[in-house]
Amino acid sequence: MAYEYLDEITSDVMFRATAPTLKELFEDCAKAMMSVMYNLNKVEEKKKIRIEIAAENEKELLYKWLSELLAQFEINEMLFSKFNVSEIDNKHLRAEVFGDDVKPELIQTLVKGVTMYRFDLKRKDGKWIATVVVDI
Repeated sequence: MAYEYLDEITSDVMFRATAPTLKELFEDCAKAMMSVMYNLNKVEEKKKIRIEIAAENEKELLYKWLSELLAQFEINEMLFSKFNVSEIDNKHLRAEVFGDDVKPELIQTLVKGVTMYRFDLKRKDGKWIATVVVDI
């Protein structure tokens, strides 16, 4: 697991992800956020959605990526279990996400949104590090 949940706040959920590439970091952040809501291992990969996002920089791109996943969860009523970022640079992302229809019995907690509180993305010592807080 390339992410960890932090106990630094009580009302929301905070996690930090670390990866050698932006691709891996974005995939790990998606897993961390969706794992707050449900067990990814219990979701089959029956359906696929393509996502494309543009932004001004990597930090905004990560925020939009995570927000788009939450929007797709609501719009398509799907749980996602696999995240494949096929193209990424500092301003653009293309990905496919895989999952299945929402099964209410799998939902543990609902994530309402990604917040800007303590939201951070940086490169340090050859690794990408993201800190994310989600509103529950």
